[in-house]
Amino acid sequence: MLALACALATNAGLLIRHRGAVAAPDVDGRHPLRSARGLFASKWWTIGWIGAVVAWLGFATLPWAAGPDPVPLAATDAGIPQDATARLLDTLSVIGPGGLEGTVFVAGHVLGTVLLGLALWRAVPRWAAVAIIVSQPLHFVAAVVLANHVLDAAAWALTAVGFAVAVAVARPART
Repeated sequence: MLALACALATNAGLLIRHRGAVAAPDVDGRHPLRSARGLFASKWWTIGWIGAVVAWLGFATLPWAAGPDPVPLAATDAGIPQDATARLLDTLSVIGPGGLEGTVFVAGHVLGTVLLGLALWRAVPRWAAVAIIVSQPLHFVAAVVLANHVLDAAAWALTAVGFAVAVAVARPART
């Protein structure tokens, strides 16, 4: 489900950026800074770019944030009993993701997805934009606060359906 959401988010970001690029002045390879300024002056280009980058940062840190946990390995090497290690891991799991990678992952995929949903507000049916906007905050509440797997799966389904609709119906602006 995560891979599908990432792929659809990438495509939605591309469509939003394309919409902004069509409205921006022509890109001139001889004047890259002027061309870049012209693109970023376009509201849709900038929103799509920021949303895509923030979401990518969040989703791309998943392997880093969910990688092997060094605590059990270090505890075993240090000769700490298994029951003490289990209590330590239970306590750490209540705290939530730690460190820079956890913060970037959580903030990135939640905020980035909300930004992409806002950027799609006028380009897709409203219910699809709302589904994208609420899906990742709902995922955060379901996974971190409530630990409700069914609600979490529903949140990811909202992400996937919202982005699938965005990719299916979003059309680049015509010049």
